[in-house]
Amino acid sequence: QLKWEKVLGDSTKSKKILGNGTELIEQNLLINVGENSDGSCFIVWHDTSGKQVKYFDYHPDSSYVNFFRAFDFLVVDDKSFYLLVYETSVEDGRRTILLHADSSGRERWRKPFKAHGASFTVGTSIWQDEDDRIFITGSIDQGIIEYDANWQNRIWIMEIDSLGNKLWEY
Repeated sequence: QLKWEKVLGDSTKSKKILGNGTELIEQNLLINVGENSDGSCFIVWHDTSGKQVKYFDYHPDSSYVNFFRAFDFLVVDDKSFYLLVYETSVEDGRRTILLHADSSGRERWRKPFKAHGASFTVGTSIWQDEDDRIFITGSIDQGIIEYDANWQNRIWIMEIDSLGNKLWEY
């Protein structure tokens, strides 16, 4: 039986709102991320009754960005969080943006990632292991679809430190 239902994102626009990473965390909070119709992305917390507890949205750094969608998130021990965003822009193509914000939603930093030699890099998952190491996984391409008959997606994994510096990628 459905207990409650919420519309996430900007419900005043006609564009379909996308939601992706959803997780139930400690203190019975449900977290969801997605894209608003104005091109911003969001992260929202709800309690078990459906009441919105927190909502933060983030906008691209450039007006040349066509797509800015949050795919996943990671809340760490100090209640700050990492937001994994996929961006397409005229200037930089298709790449992954990692944003780190404090527990009040104030952005600490954001960093772009594009795998070496790839036409695009899509980070779709971020997680932390028992040793507090942070990993991003997703896919990359090794060519341009329209021009390269040998184009293919490949799995991508990267480890970062807490400041978003790349330690290694494969």
